[in-house]
Amino acid sequence: MSVLPRIQVTNAFFIGIRQPTFTNVNFSYQDESPIRPDAFYFAVPAGDTSWIPFSPGYQYNFNIQPRLQVANDIAIAQIVQPMRGDSFLYSPTDSLELKAKIINYGYQNQGPFIVRGEVRNRFNQLEYTYDAITPLVSGDTSIFVFVKM
Repeated sequence: MSVLPRIQVTNAFFIGIRQPTFTNVNFSYQDESPIRPDAFYFAVPAGDTSWIPFSPGYQYNFNIQPRLQVANDIAIAQIVQPMRGDSFLYSPTDSLELKAKIINYGYQNQGPFIVRGEVRNRFNQLEYTYDAITPLVSGDTSIFVFVKM
């Protein structure tokens, strides 16, 4: 969930979720034992200004975490092809098409940059390298197709 308008963080901060009614918000959670101190808090009743730490005493934390946006933050969102578990016979004379979905999480548009794909064998030895050069607008995704030459 994006927070708009965007705000610049310059000091210590916290991110909270308010449950304004008695209906549970039903977040998923993960077990964490021991839970990290000074990271997760709750307040009862809703709107109270006294925060109670989950640590020690509670063995879980909610599966929600903030993602801070920085200027330059490009990531692989998904390997489209080949899929995990696909098997193929590598041939130096035949082509293998790689497809990857790249996302620009950053708040700045990115000028031309290199996106590199590598094919490695089961011994983690590099068989082939694919390069593509492209720009990517902030918040946008693009699927890159790396075709073997």
